[in-house]
Amino acid sequence: MTTVGSIYQIVDAIAPFSLAMGFDNPGLIIGNGADEVSDVLLCLDVTPAVIEEAVKTGAQLILSHHPLMFSPIKHVVEGEGEGSLIRSLIKNDISLIAVHTNYDTVKDGLNWQLAHQMGVSDLTPLEGDGIRDVLIRAHGVAPLWFSAYAPKDVYLEGDVTCAVLPGLSGKRAAQELKQKAIRHSVLALNSEGAFGYGLIGNIAPIKASELAKTTKKLLNATCVKYTGEGEKTIRRLAIACGSGKSVFDAAIRMGADGVITGEVSYDTALMYTHKGLSIFEAGHFDTEKWFMASMAQRLQIEFGKLQCNVRVHISNMSKDVYSGAV
Repeated sequence: MTTVGSIYQIVDAIAPFSLAMGFDNPGLIIGNGADEVSDVLLCLDVTPAVIEEAVKTGAQLILSHHPLMFSPIKHVVEGEGEGSLIRSLIKNDISLIAVHTNYDTVKDGLNWQLAHQMGVSDLTPLEGDGIRDVLIRAHGVAPLWFSAYAPKDVYLEGDVTCAVLPGLSGKRAAQELKQKAIRHSVLALNSEGAFGYGLIGNIAPIKASELAKTTKKLLNATCVKYTGEGEKTIRRLAIACGSGKSVFDAAIRMGADGVITGEVSYDTALMYTHKGLSIFEAGHFDTEKWFMASMAQRLQIEFGKLQCNVRVHISNMSKDVYSGAV
């Protein structure tokens, strides 16, 4: 029997919830881990149309990218926004699991997929608030000292966890932590498997105007806006699906000529353009919509390994909140 809880564990193995940003609200949001599941519906956002679709397909579980109750909610009242959605899920006995910034952060998640599709090579996770938050959330302690690039240890206080980056063996790290009353464990990371929100790498030189066209075609986006001169040559490109402002400073420090993201405010675009960063705004939905197909494929592989008889459905009703453009 496959349950909500067992699917949660499968998803956690694909994109550990401990890697989510501190502000996020992923995981099992509504439901019962013991409930049996025969059908799962994947969507980007939970909407009335998606819930109705789940009912029609017989799905006992919705797996969304964006969480419900992202901010604290004080009332669950019919006809009042999220309250209606929560009531509808509960009335129809549908559980909800959200897989948000943990899937943005993990290797082979959304940012990695877009980067590969764009032909970006030599990928490196961007520094920024994200990777420090990851260590705090994963291990429950804050770093005394941290650098995303140093080929040394990352020392954490409390029950010490040492994240070993290239250049230092796990054995040596453990030896250095052998002190009385100190418990230690080692999480070995390599450059390819490193995590962090956003990516940066190299691409074949291309004009900004042409990169915008390429991005629009690849994403089948409604439009792609870009800042700066269209004739500017882009050689080093950052990727930050969704709302990527938090890694723009890191992108500049790491030599980015431009960044592809989903959305950005006018003031932010103006400020970072003045700093020399070309911003390619491709739409929040369009940079993240392939979450559904991507996660469906990952789940089907894992279900096959475990011989889980669970049908995976990709929502036909998960659509961009912007219904048109003129």
